[in-house]
Amino acid sequence: MACEGTTTLMVGGWDAGSERNTERCPDIPARCPQPTPQGTCSVGRSPEGFVHVHAGIQGCANFPAEVYDWRHPVARIEIAASSEMSAPAALEAACPSPSPTGPAATPADPEPTPESYQPLEGWRVSEGSVRFLIYVSGSCMPIASRTISGVAYTIHSSRWQSRAGPEAEWSDIPGTEREGDICPHSPSEPGQYRSVAEITIGSDRGHFSSENILAVP
Repeated sequence: MACEGTTTLMVGGWDAGSERNTERCPDIPARCPQPTPQGTCSVGRSPEGFVHVHAGIQGCANFPAEVYDWRHPVARIEIAASSEMSAPAALEAACPSPSPTGPAATPADPEPTPESYQPLEGWRVSEGSVRFLIYVSGSCMPIASRTISGVAYTIHSSRWQSRAGPEAEWSDIPGTEREGDICPHSPSEPGQYRSVAEITIGSDRGHFSSENILAVP
């Protein structure tokens, strides 16, 4: 979260994985639609058993997808820095100043090559949406000293790249350059697309790419 101004987070919906997604009226605490569509969802005998991104309503049983389905993100969270936290001690506790004697982040290579970007597990892109580890957003997402699972992440710069196919070279897409955040992209031309960024993870700074490639036919 930013120490000044406002931080906006677009978050996705999650499935606890504790029950089978039958989409039947007896299994959903909601008024059953009238008339009630009939059908059967193809689900396993046991729930998934782990938390995962919810797939929404598929419309395979009693709830029609065109009425009840949703797409991510499902919530917008805005966090504003409070003026009541302006006392020096509180501000230093929340946003400590860099120590000149502390360990410095490892500088990245000045001019990365397409091959120098390492796919970052948990960073995935789709058309008009981006997921960075536990965060899902349909708009630009600032990542500055954000601690996730005990590890601090800072995005220094990011951009999108494209190529015609697997044998072609990656090239930057003009106008997608960002400082301090990552953004989704909705390509209009056929090809392969990825998001790349210079990121500090812990105390190590390097060049990373989304772990998947967005293919547009």
